[in-house]
Amino acid sequence: MRAEQVHREYMQTMQEIRKLRILHRRKHEAFGHEFGFLRMIEEFQYDHPDVPGIYVSDLAACTGITKSGVSKSLNNLERRGMIRRTIDPNNRRNTFVSLTEEGHLFCMKQHKHWHTLIMQISEEMGEEHFLEVVAGVREIVQIMVRELTALDGQNNTTKETTQCDLFCDT
Repeated sequence: MRAEQVHREYMQTMQEIRKLRILHRRKHEAFGHEFGFLRMIEEFQYDHPDVPGIYVSDLAACTGITKSGVSKSLNNLERRGMIRRTIDPNNRRNTFVSLTEEGHLFCMKQHKHWHTLIMQISEEMGEEHFLEVVAGVREIVQIMVRELTALDGQNNTTKETTQCDLFCDT
């Protein structure tokens, strides 16, 4: 009986997280994977200022989305002036993706929005309780990642290293 309750509570919480993601997408200008791409590009550029951008193929590898799916989202972001693509002069088959000033401004706006929201939640819950809950969620996620990675390792013994391995937390 207890195992059923644990499973049910977990699944209900995940459903609430999905609702939160839907609400966020409706409220903000970037939809689907687009904001995630902007964040990944921004983080990569911050961590690697000497590199002209992240490869499209590495965005696909990091997200598990096909290159054509990534390209479709990048087309939308490019049309909106948030990213630029440049051909890698050392290997013309590769394309770098970087943020434009508009993309940087959008990310800054989102950071400010999330900072304000998190501070409001922390204040409402109480900072100590908020930090305890966040630590608990982090622990759950770390255990899930470890377990899923172990399962994946049993099924796939080779893994290609990409640029995203340099900055993606796993």
